[in-house]
Amino acid sequence: MYSGPPSRPTGGGDAGDGGDGRGGHGGAFHFYLSTPTAASHLTACLSQVGQGVAGGAGTPGTGTYPGAPGISGYAYAGDGIFSYQTSNSFISNGIIWGNQGRAIAVTSCNAQVNYSCIQGGYPGTGNINVNPLFTSGPDGGYYLSQVAAGQAQQSPCVDAGCPDSSLFIGTTRTDNVLDSAIVDMGYHYAALTSQPMLHVSPFSLQFQAAFGGGCFPLHQDLLIFNIGTGSFSYQIEVTANWLSVLPGTGGPVIPGNGDTLQVEVDHSGMGLGTYQGSIIITAPEALGSPDTINVNLVIGNADLQVEPNQLYFVAGHGGCNPPPQSFTIGNAGAGTLFFTATENADWLSVTPMSGGPVPPAAVCSVQVDITGLVLGVYTSSIVVTSPFAANSPDTLWIVLDIVSPLMAVAPDTLSFLASLGVPSPPETFQVWNPGLGAFTFSIVDSLDWVTATPDSGGPVPPEVSISVTVTGPSLGWHYGDIWVVPDNPYLAPQPVHIAAFIVNNAMYGPVSGVLSGDCEVFDHAWVPQGEQLILEPGTTVRFLGPYRFTVYGQLRAQGTEDDSIRFIPLGDSISWRGLRFSGSGASESRMDYCIVSGSDSSGIRCLSASPIVRYCTIANNKGPFCSGILSLYGGPEFHRCTILDNFPVQDNSGWFNCYSDSTFFSHCTFSSNLNGTAYLAQSEAKITNCIFAPALPGTMIIGFGSVPILRFNDFYGTTATFLGYPLPGFGSPSYTNLNGDSCDAYGNIFLDPLFVDPASGDFHLQWGSPCIDAGDPTFPYDPDSTIADMGAFYYDQPLGVDEPSPAVIPTAYALHPCHPNPFNPTTTLRFDLPAAGWVRLEVFDTAGRRVYGARHASPLPSGEAWYPAGTHEVTFDGTALPSGIYFVRLAAGEGTQVQKVVLLK
Repeated sequence: MYSGPPSRPTGGGDAGDGGDGRGGHGGAFHFYLSTPTAASHLTACLSQVGQGVAGGAGTPGTGTYPGAPGISGYAYAGDGIFSYQTSNSFISNGIIWGNQGRAIAVTSCNAQVNYSCIQGGYPGTGNINVNPLFTSGPDGGYYLSQVAAGQAQQSPCVDAGCPDSSLFIGTTRTDNVLDSAIVDMGYHYAALTSQPMLHVSPFSLQFQAAFGGGCFPLHQDLLIFNIGTGSFSYQIEVTANWLSVLPGTGGPVIPGNGDTLQVEVDHSGMGLGTYQGSIIITAPEALGSPDTINVNLVIGNADLQVEPNQLYFVAGHGGCNPPPQSFTIGNAGAGTLFFTATENADWLSVTPMSGGPVPPAAVCSVQVDITGLVLGVYTSSIVVTSPFAANSPDTLWIVLDIVSPLMAVAPDTLSFLASLGVPSPPETFQVWNPGLGAFTFSIVDSLDWVTATPDSGGPVPPEVSISVTVTGPSLGWHYGDIWVVPDNPYLAPQPVHIAAFIVNNAMYGPVSGVLSGDCEVFDHAWVPQGEQLILEPGTTVRFLGPYRFTVYGQLRAQGTEDDSIRFIPLGDSISWRGLRFSGSGASESRMDYCIVSGSDSSGIRCLSASPIVRYCTIANNKGPFCSGILSLYGGPEFHRCTILDNFPVQDNSGWFNCYSDSTFFSHCTFSSNLNGTAYLAQSEAKITNCIFAPALPGTMIIGFGSVPILRFNDFYGTTATFLGYPLPGFGSPSYTNLNGDSCDAYGNIFLDPLFVDPASGDFHLQWGSPCIDAGDPTFPYDPDSTIADMGAFYYDQPLGVDEPSPAVIPTAYALHPCHPNPFNPTTTLRFDLPAAGWVRLEVFDTAGRRVYGARHASPLPSGEAWYPAGTHEVTFDGTALPSGIYFVRLAAGEGTQVQKVVLLK
């Protein structure tokens, strides 16, 4: 029996030999799915630590060359040898001793053990179960005790190996004498020698070839080494005519170097079966010569394997070819094979159509071409053949399913709002294919007022977007359909419904310039900062939904008494989001004779803006926070405005709400407002010459931090609640005004204003109204040259009053010197106006600061107030000012004039 070369001790724990492991079944040797041979080995002193990954093993030696050291491994079982699912394990001339686990563990396989010392015993020829009597020597602790080497006892393993095994060039003796006679069991240490020593690796070769063809098996290498000293030459002899070795001679071979020979097999004409031959290496000068290498040749059938056995393709009619798929050709048998692949349909192709050798496995690509094919399922095959191979021919089935594409169009309805004769903003719909394949399409319509771009598209996919615009031929609603017509006969045309509402002017997004007539707002609209929008008298701005109109720039909505401008919803069932002035850029905005109605989010909101609103009606609005007017951080002015029928829908809100502002209301009428309240918070609002007459008793709430000016107003049915500091004397009618009516300390009265017909919306004053001539006497007179009335509409009283002498109308604007000057604490400011108009009269200190800060601070009238033509006088009170020089500035008409005054205290 040929036992192979010795291998180094491969035990665990001791001295780190072999695979003392942690982590899986195993031990010094772990055989798995192989046919291993272990000869003259030592497996000793492993530790059992549980199950885990197999430990490493010493590499078996061959011939007379000792094996390489084992590597530290991982083994839970701690077995000497663990064999799992191998073919057959061949173990000879070994010692397996001192392992805490099993000496040999075999699972799902067979192990042939002969002429070995196995602790615990193991069936087999020549096996013993006797202490091997290890002793320590020059290179380790696994020499065998021998009397001839000076030990007292003789190991039972000496000369106990296989009688047919070749002797190894090594020793088991501590005196380094070479093994002789019958080979000893166990590891052989290197023996000192002064001769060259032949070593050949591997010690056997295995070849497989396919019967009847294919390639010759790949050559294998044979290594020639000198593991001794000196050098040697060698010759090669083979014992079979199908076997050859190149080169046939070699040398000299010196230590540290070696020769590599190529061993080849030619199995031409040979039948099925197993063939054996030998390679004999002869080196006369070397120990270990001659050495014989056994060669086995197995000739079997190749086994053709095609995977998978079916490919399925799906493609859309009119579309692209589906992507290619692949299959694999393998050889599950012996040797190699060559193949040919043949397709059986015109629409089917395979690449490559032939190939080999296999192994390695070949990969073929399959492509289908759907050109000209109609809907349906097509079946064909690719036949793969290989001569002499089992399972040849093998068939790969091909299924091709051609399906119809799908056309989807969405949305299927487009709605437009456009100006008459002006193309609308575009709306889009998409055409796409949720199925396979592809199609093209065209857009068909008979509507000359509809334009679709593009008017055709495809192939689809990808998705195509169609842009549609309408140009309204006349006012009102227009309806029609456009059709998406595919070229694919399997698809039906689909309509897109068009609904267009044509108006005179459509407003949305940024607007500027000049507008007149009817304007319809169908989305949020705004005047950009730095731009101006002018609405001409008679313009009506209708809101088609919950949209807001925001002014960041300048709005000039200046109607006339006979031709107002309206901001209203399209109908009673529609509400909008109100008119908003936002930012300082909107402070130059002006509104005259406008109607703001139907908002559900306050009629007018001023956010850090100070527009001027005059002769306007703010009616029938509501909101969760404020219904009529909301002012935040601004100083808007409202003159001769009517605030009617507004309805706040939550507590602490009202007809108007002012927060951190300096809003100025003069000559305004608040009437018929439900939940009648006004709310001031941290406000310096000035309310003068106004009438409050709610539908139900109401309350004006003066919040913390508010210091309003409430003078010469009629608070009929309205009380004031001060959450912070009250105005002393407010609401207490302890005084008498110029009409002889009771009033409080601020000239406010609390009497029925006697409107003409408030139920019909006529809020003019009747004769005898307590509001006639009850306004602030320092304000400009009414156009009838009488003291200012309260409310939005003065009572014209050309008769029944003392008429003053006809006034002389000045011919030029003039600011006369103040008198007295210097003064303490009051002086009279006199100025001439050749025509009625807006006047700004202000007082500044030498640092350029306005004396009172707010534009409407008392005792001066409005920073910009309306005065009739003539000469006017205003008393300036400097009680709260320090002594010094001040400048009075008049801005009227197209110019500005300044006078200097001196306050001496």
